[in-house]
Amino acid sequence: LKITKADKMIARKDKKYGMLDLDGTEIINFDNDKIVEEYRNYIYFAKDLEYGIINKYNKKIPIKYQNGPLDSRNNFYDDLPAFKNGYCISILYEMANSKLKYNCYIINEDGDNVFELKEQDYVRGDYLEFINSNVLCILSISRLDDESDYYEGNYNYSLFKTSGKKRYETYLVAPKKGQSPLRYGDIFLCDGYELIGVNGDCNNSGFIDYDGNVKIPLEYERVYSFEDGIALVKKDKKCGFINLSNEVVFPFDYDDARSIVNGLIPVAKEIDGKLKWGCIDGKNNIKIPLMYDSIEEIAKNYIVVKNGGTEKIIDYENNQILSKYAECFISGGILITEYNMKDRKSGSA
Repeated sequence: LKITKADKMIARKDKKYGMLDLDGTEIINFDNDKIVEEYRNYIYFAKDLEYGIINKYNKKIPIKYQNGPLDSRNNFYDDLPAFKNGYCISILYEMANSKLKYNCYIINEDGDNVFELKEQDYVRGDYLEFINSNVLCILSISRLDDESDYYEGNYNYSLFKTSGKKRYETYLVAPKKGQSPLRYGDIFLCDGYELIGVNGDCNNSGFIDYDGNVKIPLEYERVYSFEDGIALVKKDKKCGFINLSNEVVFPFDYDDARSIVNGLIPVAKEIDGKLKWGCIDGKNNIKIPLMYDSIEEIAKNYIVVKNGGTEKIIDYENNQILSKYAECFISGGILITEYNMKDRKSGSA
């Protein structure tokens, strides 16, 4: 027996798996080859060639079929369907006119089909990257064999505009067959801006809209999501910030930087051969001097910084509040701010 985090019991009887509630009442029949709780507390089942999840209503939701029975595969966990933000690609098949037909859907955790993919859009090995009410993105990976001792993957991102169960035109973000692969390192959704960031090799990073149109030229080494109307970008090995019109808001003066958090932007410059971190505000004014080895965390009322292996907690005016030996108070959700305590090395009284 194993009790899940949803207070249900996974049990095995006569070499088959089923589920019980805490009163011992059978809620899933004992006819499954495997039932496990994995990956963000999803409960997965395998029965014959069928894989899927068991939802919160104790309903089995088939998601995909496998090539062979469970005993013929080396690792059950490698085949678990992957959910992304509560959604998953479902690939089921049926025989129609003596031909095998694939039915491909994007489903939610309740098993509802929220978006249908045409059969030609499905490539075995697809991954759901992101989805919202207007657009979804699917990653397809194919091998590009060459004469060397290794192979490289061609990563193709496909965008689909969505409206209910309707399917619209596909917009490929990767090059077509015969072109040199750009190998986008990642693609991400900019929530609230109807933009998609794409990162690739050879200075081809920028932003596109949901129709696949380039909105900010693919001219940067790397781009990050828009926050408060500005985005961190890298160009010529320097970091700067642009607005939605691709105008430079903060010049490319920094050797490294991160996106804005709680009104502060961590930035770094090389000083005397070492990278030193500090923070600027939304007007490029220095709020925390560039004097730290790293900025570990920016919370609403404190900042965790590190120098020489020692972590400290400072306020937004660079005044030390607590040394990191009091970390237990923070991780418990409590921050003591009324005490000014001198820095202590780990293990001292």
